[in-house]
Amino acid sequence: MKASGYLHYRNYGLDLLFKSLSISHVYFNRVGLKAFNPQIGKDDLEKYFGQDILLSSSEKLYLLPDFLFDDHTLLGREIGDSPHYELMQKLQKRESIQETEYIKRSNTGTIDMRPSYKFKESFYRSLWEDRMKDIENGAIKPILIVKVHGSNYILDGKHRAALLKLLNLDYPCIVLENIDLKLYFAQLWNKIKGKQSGRFKKHTAFYGQL
Repeated sequence: MKASGYLHYRNYGLDLLFKSLSISHVYFNRVGLKAFNPQIGKDDLEKYFGQDILLSSSEKLYLLPDFLFDDHTLLGREIGDSPHYELMQKLQKRESIQETEYIKRSNTGTIDMRPSYKFKESFYRSLWEDRMKDIENGAIKPILIVKVHGSNYILDGKHRAALLKLLNLDYPCIVLENIDLKLYFAQLWNKIKGKQSGRFKKHTAFYGQL
């Protein structure tokens, strides 16, 4: 088993249930907006025009909206200052990851939009080894990037970006140039514009830039 704990398997089971029913369930909890089978990323990303580029590891890559309240959100955090980067550091050094910000956030549901989850350490180490093999074989999957006022934001590939930055390797990227983030996250933007909007000031400010 790659995970442990009641909450992990409850949340995993609920997500499978909503997917099987083709239903999306979005709700607020104590840390922000959460969703089972969210209606984002449903469109085939291949329909967007993508430009293949190679970015230097010195380039700044930022994290996109996670729809967590202001005191939990990672929105706008640079990948080198992210929980994902610290996780990669510990895995590279073969040190315990249990006290990292990443694991603590995973356990409390504040790493992203997913409810809390708890994968075993062996799961992360196995993924680390797989990505290292991909790098050695020149087969690392490109990071999907969107630009907001000239800055690069990661749509997909935070862990890969963190690992490449740690190893001081260039980022193979695909820049999606005609994606509308207001439309992409529409279900979630509409939800936070209600009574909870005062706790999403960072997201509201980001939305205003789009």
